[in-house]
Amino acid sequence: HQLRRGDEIRRRFREHPDAPELAAMLIEQRNCTYSTSANMFATIATLFLRLMPSPESGLSPLQALEIAAQRYFEGDYVPMRDTRWRIDANGNLDLYPLLEHLIDEGNRDRGAAAFHANLVAGAGQWTIDACGKNGVHNVVLTGACMSNRLLAAGLRSLLERHGLAVYEAKRLPAS
Repeated sequence: HQLRRGDEIRRRFREHPDAPELAAMLIEQRNCTYSTSANMFATIATLFLRLMPSPESGLSPLQALEIAAQRYFEGDYVPMRDTRWRIDANGNLDLYPLLEHLIDEGNRDRGAAAFHANLVAGAGQWTIDACGKNGVHNVVLTGACMSNRLLAAGLRSLLERHGLAVYEAKRLPAS
């Protein structure tokens, strides 16, 4: 509903029996909690790209995106010149331009790569700006998203290029 394209839900997801109810919930803003969670954005991205893993696969949406992006990158993360994010006047990272793009992306792997590139660039720039404003030189990368090797490697590389010391989990999982 934030993208103002809620009317497309019934058409795009007509095979899904809950599509009409989901559309109504979004239009009426019932049970719609605003979230800044990268995992929530990953879930939305997998839905838009039709990459949502089945429960039987044991994969999370972020893992499904990582696998698809690795196919596109042919392995390791490669920065892309694909800016579909912005930092608003209040200092909030806005990824809605990325989601708007992913709705119409025809190539799943390229869409997953764009998700990674934009999340790395946006979160990286947000971190660089926040550190610069506050005189911070050390950054800790942690949380479930850092189990995604492409995101972790991309963020680490970007932050280190900007002179920040990056610390990560080594012996235990990041989340």
